Amino acid sequence: MSTGSAPPTTGDETGNHGETVSDLLNAAPSTTAHLPCRRDPDLWFAEKPSDLERAKRLCGDCPIRSECLTGALSRGEPWGSGAARSSSRER
Repeated sequence: MSTGSAPPTTGDETGNHGETVSDLLNAAPSTTAHLPCRRDPDLWFAEKPSDLERAKRLCGDCPIRSECLTGALSRGEPWGSGAARSSSRER
């Protein structure tokens, strides 16, 4: 896992962004320990299109995919490919 700064997100003035992917994973059953986003979360914020496509393929049958997408949309996430979606520019 990278120790660099996270990509910018939007939220209210208090910094409340709702549930993050990490929050969803922590609340999910222990079977989520094998999910690729747990092992390499930076892949979902990659800059190379081929890496983003790989991340989207890995999301395909994720057991928390719908919750991840709901959270990303409610936070207005401008970047990333969580829940097998592309950045907001492509929605």
